[in-house]
Amino acid sequence: MNFSSVSRVFSRISLAVLRTGLRLPVTFRHVAKKLIFKSGIGAYIDESIGWPLSYPLHGCRMLGAGGRAYATGGYEASAVQVIMDVVNPGCVCLDVGAHQGYFTLLLSRLVGQQGHVYAFEAHPQNALLLQRNIQLNSFQQRVTVKQIAVTDGGELTIALYAGRGDSSTEWNIVGHDVTGQPTLEELQVPAASLDGYIQAGQPVDFVKMDIEGAEGLALAGMRNLLRNQRPTLLVEFHNSETWAARAELLSASYDLWSLEGTQRIKIAPGDEKRAYHCLAVPKERLGIARSHQH
Repeated sequence: MNFSSVSRVFSRISLAVLRTGLRLPVTFRHVAKKLIFKSGIGAYIDESIGWPLSYPLHGCRMLGAGGRAYATGGYEASAVQVIMDVVNPGCVCLDVGAHQGYFTLLLSRLVGQQGHVYAFEAHPQNALLLQRNIQLNSFQQRVTVKQIAVTDGGELTIALYAGRGDSSTEWNIVGHDVTGQPTLEELQVPAASLDGYIQAGQPVDFVKMDIEGAEGLALAGMRNLLRNQRPTLLVEFHNSETWAARAELLSASYDLWSLEGTQRIKIAPGDEKRAYHCLAVPKERLGIARSHQH
């Protein structure tokens, strides 16, 4: 038996052990997950075969330790549901702050072969793993990965800072983590605005944005896109400072909705209560949000 045959056998055993563990009753499932995560099987799945994802990405897999968080499902369920409601086959989507690819994979599945996803990720290691996860799931024909930081376009390069505990999900360009604590500059990365990257007249239907406090910069750098292509957006506003940047959306004639569990609650223009997950819908397409209004 050669090495590739041994690898295939070990892959099947690893996935069988994982799937069996995830089907156990909740009490035993947590124990099984800990044993798998800490074992050689967990490390092998991280690097070689990827973690099998559950609904709505059943049949897909994700490499990397981050994939473990998605293997059991339920990740940011309200955001996932919005995306499933508004993204259709043939759509063109932007994943701004794609990390290692969970939402990129979801968008790729939803847009189908006739659509396209542009995935923007600033950190080179995350971008590399993002590309590997796209290839693992055979979505490379419908996804373009750009290893750049999305900004207002004022600079060609920008400093990238570590997040809390060097978490791969919290690298940022604002110089502090999500709690406001200053962090160290780690490297310089290419930077561009969405208005500078997306050509005039190119359709854009949906934008998901999660960039750890740089929302204001990115929204300021897509004013033309907001007014001309009129995409629906799902934005994570990480603090009260970035919440002020919702003015970019309001001035472009968008209505805003807060995602709270299974509810979508309309936000009054003067409401200072921050919505962590904010759905922004062009006023002319309010049916998207009203179908789930409470």
